[in-house]
Parts: sequence; C-alpha cells; structure tokens
Amino acid sequence: MKRAIFAFAMIALLAAAPLAQANEEQGDILGFFVGCCFGLRTGADYNDGKELHLRDYGRIIPWANIVFAVWDGVDTYNGKGRADFQTAYGSEYY
Repeated sequence: MKRAIFAFAMIALLAAAPLAQANEEQGDILGFFVGCCFGLRTGADYNDGKELHLRDYGRIIPWANIVFAVWDGVDTYNGKGRADFQTAYGSEYY
C-alpha cells in the first residue's frame, strides 16, 4: 500500500512539473504547488516570472535531495551568487 501511495504521489508530481513553468498568471494553484514543493525562494521567483531549474526539481526526490543540497552548499561555499547563476543558466532561471 505504501508503494502504491508513493508511486501515485510521484506520478502526480511529475505530471504537474511541466505545468509549473513561468507564465503571465502568477500565484493561483500552480504558485501554491511550486511554493509547497520547491520552497519559498522558488515560489517567489516563480511569481516573478522565473522558470524552475533542475536543482529545484531534484529537491522533491526522496534521498536524492541530499545530493542537490550538498551541490548547492558547495556552490555557495565557493562564493557563487545569483549573478553567477544568471551568467551560467540565463536570467529566466535566476
């Protein structure tokens, strides 16, 4: 039963992920899901017209989120800021 619930939850999240892209209509139910699943910073950026990044999607995968958290920690330890990520990934992400 636990596997079925987990599988359903993952299918629902993966099906909703393409919908959680930046558009003219911020907030609403997609804004709720982005903020709930991906965090406050990502939800606020989504409402400002930004798109989600691979690192944001990686945060919702159990156990794999630790890898993305360490990856983020290493980048911030090295002093990378929002301007560095805008250069690397484009301004629509950061």
